[in-house]
Amino acid sequence: MTEIMTNLPTPPRPHLILWRVGDKIILFGWMLTLFITGCAQIAPAQLPERLAQQTDNRLPTLSAPFIITESRYQNTAFLVNYPYGWRVVSSASFAPPSVVFVSPDERQIILISTESNPSLIYPLDNVEYDQIQRRQGDIWIIGIAPVADWAEFMRIYEATIAGLDS
Repeated sequence: MTEIMTNLPTPPRPHLILWRVGDKIILFGWMLTLFITGCAQIAPAQLPERLAQQTDNRLPTLSAPFIITESRYQNTAFLVNYPYGWRVVSSASFAPPSVVFVSPDERQIILISTESNPSLIYPLDNVEYDQIQRRQGDIWIIGIAPVADWAEFMRIYEATIAGLDS
């Protein structure tokens, strides 16, 4: 057996591949071309119709124009101070100006709208809630909250109405 092992040819030495700068540039170019070709279908071929219809170099948006700061919300119809820490949801651009304020625990909701006789549906089925609705000029203010939190909610609701300017 040792005789067989001694008669085996030595394995070939691996060849060292030297990369010249030109070779690296060509390889990088091919990799970049493959990457760009693979990503070409990610972008749409045409702008959606909603974005293609622009005036004054301004693209239409899904929401109506509004200004929001840490404590104040303003749209084209009214200005209001909203409760600290509450989430703000503005109306769509095709809808009458409105805003919804949602408490951090998502159990208290205030809707302010210019829509005539708006409605608001409480999102939780298993919670007993109460609702209040007021009209101030052309603006409707609707509030919904759990019955257990009603006294605290009324304080926030009244403060929001007091901070409303149309």
